[in-house]
Amino acid sequence: MDKRHKARRTFLWLMLFALLLVLLAFVVPLLKQSGFAFTYVKQASIEPGFYIFKGKQKHYSKADKVAFIMPKPLRKELKLQSYQERWLIKPVIAVSGDLVCLKDDQVLVNHKNIGTRRQYGKNKLSLPQIDFCRALKKGEYWVMSDYSIYSFDSRYFGPITQKIIRAKVVGV
Repeated sequence: MDKRHKARRTFLWLMLFALLLVLLAFVVPLLKQSGFAFTYVKQASIEPGFYIFKGKQKHYSKADKVAFIMPKPLRKELKLQSYQERWLIKPVIAVSGDLVCLKDDQVLVNHKNIGTRRQYGKNKLSLPQIDFCRALKKGEYWVMSDYSIYSFDSRYFGPITQKIIRAKVVGV
């Protein structure tokens, strides 16, 4: 490869990079003003990758992924580690009106077994074991990952409310 070709290729890459930076400088603030965000996520509960945070929605459906932070009293009650205090992203698997029951190690939604719950986490510490069997109320969501058996989700802390959900999350 001659020097001219190399210089031209380097120049094109630099121009492409500069264009990307300018685009990001204008697009990112506009997205943030609209309640949108774009980030790389690596959590045990969902497939690692780039995700768009679409902001708060009026309601969420089954299979939507939602981002939330558990309320401080719940974090304290569950004696959560500091890493569990950050935003959590989980898929919604049950919505208001759905019957959710934890029976032994099974998780049942509308009488259908949709997964299990564990007594111990990946770190060998015991997980909270809650008793739960009722229809979800308006504005309640059951979030649970099928991506990882080690997901810390509604199996261990119960349903979340619309109030604590911060955004709908969509993979890119």
